[in-house]
Amino acid sequence: MPLVEYRLVHRRGWDLVRQLVETVTPEHLLAQVPWSPDPGDHVMILDGNTGNVLAGLIVRHGHWVIVPMTQIGDVHSSGDGR
Repeated sequence: MPLVEYRLVHRRGWDLVRQLVETVTPEHLLAQVPWSPDPGDHVMILDGNTGNVLAGLIVRHGHWVIVPMTQIGDVHSSGDGR
């Protein structure tokens, strides 16, 4: 089972959770996010062994959605999570 690392970046700093997942598919990665979506937060999902970025997540309409990593910086700087 692959090891993935979820890094939540929020207004107060960041949190980290490492966990084993069955498969590394977008649907499975979204289903395993260990935090509730909060506007303005974002998550980076990394391969737990190599450190390579697998996905970036932001909050849209109260749900986590996968976005290109370039949008993570745009959303973080605006702070509104939309």
